[in-house]
Amino acid sequence: MARGSAVGRTRTRSLLKEAWWQEQFSEPLKFQTQSQDRFADLAAWIQGHLRQDLSVESLAERACLSPRHFARRFKEVFDTTPATFVEDLRLHEARDRFNTAEQTIETCGGFSGFQERRRFWSSIRTTLRSKTE
Repeated sequence: MARGSAVGRTRTRSLLKEAWWQEQFSEPLKFQTQSQDRFADLAAWIQGHLRQDLSVESLAERACLSPRHFARRFKEVFDTTPATFVEDLRLHEARDRFNTAEQTIETCGGFSGFQERRRFWSSIRTTLRSKTE
């Protein structure tokens, strides 16, 4: 391994931690305390199953609702869409893994349920951009 690439990886890890990865709050717990009826345990269940299919269709099936009704109710209860909620949980999981393990950021994203590397990086960029505006 070339010394330059090792230095570059170390610098990238340091910049990511400074920019975003050091947040200290639990988004899943916040939503868990706000949940109601059919959604009472859904936030915790989602967090425990981030590598699975968490599409609106599969979550609606779990909640015994039609996808359309599920999406509307989810937005009412959690004040965000199911897709945004899942993406945020995956990003938080990746951040936690990145902070506690000596893994590459791509590995952290994969373990957090991001199937595509491009999508993971896009999510990170979007989050970083919104924090600087």
